Amino acid sequence: MSVPCDETEIRRLLEPHAAYGADGMPCVGREAVATLAQALGLTVKETMIVLLDMDIWPERFRRNQGVFSAKQMARLLSRRVFIAGCGGLGGHVASLLARMGVGGFRLCDPDIFEESNLNRQYFCTEKTLGKPKALVSRDGLLDIASYLDVDAHVIAAAPDNLPTLLQGMDAAIDCLDSVPRKKMLEEAAHTARIPFLHGSVLRDEGFAFLSTSSFQLAAMYPLIPAGTDSSAGQNTAGGRRNGLPHGFTAGERACFRKPERFPSLSSGLFGSGNGTLLPCPPLIAIKTKNFIDPRGQPPPPLRTASAFLP
Repeated sequence: MSVPCDETEIRRLLEPHAAYGADGMPCVGREAVATLAQALGLTVKETMIVLLDMDIWPERFRRNQGVFSAKQMARLLSRRVFIAGCGGLGGHVASLLARMGVGGFRLCDPDIFEESNLNRQYFCTEKTLGKPKALVSRDGLLDIASYLDVDAHVIAAAPDNLPTLLQGMDAAIDCLDSVPRKKMLEEAAHTARIPFLHGSVLRDEGFAFLSTSSFQLAAMYPLIPAGTDSSAGQNTAGGRRNGLPHGFTAGERACFRKPERFPSLSSGLFGSGNGTLLPCPPLIAIKTKNFIDPRGQPPPPLRTASAFLP
């Protein structure tokens, strides 16, 4: 990215607008960033990346300090993410990533919002009923951050379109609702040589992992083929026999939790600076209720991903 002036001049232009936190770190608000972008002939997103490279934080990301470094935030802003599914999981994932600082999205979902979605789907409102989820989610993301690069496709992800949909993406996030389609996306992501983040939610359970080099879903669901010919709802979160991770009993699933040593899934979205990914977990499974067997029995010993993944 070519910047028309040096760091000293940028700091001079910002001085009337800069604020300083308790730690003395400078930050600038949205209007000041827009003014500077116009002066530099850059987009707002490009300008925020320039500022972060100078360790000057846009106010909208100031609360990310301590979670991410300024260099990591700059890399996050330059990343584009493909999200398959914009419903109960995908809408929340997209909105949180946009607020966190991911700079671009490609959304894919063939469905429209229905009244039964109102209880849980982030971008579903009474005004958006009957409208395509992908298009509504795109507009919602731009309401959160107008500088985002977002394109939306009202189509189902399929083997013939995934190579094109994944072009230019830095990660593929699975928010689909069937195991065959999830496996299909994982295979396509590995072919495209980008990280694959799997997510699934059903009632009070959440299940997620990051895969960068192996077919994790194939190990978890060896009897279910990849493809597009499954009905919705054959989900990887618990509650249905076909949804249980391969090799786990219901009691084991009930006490499965996130090992504290695993870092955040978000670390897979930006490199460590030398073209490699930061360390990421092979699997995270999260329960939202107490890890106690419903029958009152003590939970069985915790099993990690290594118990059933290669």
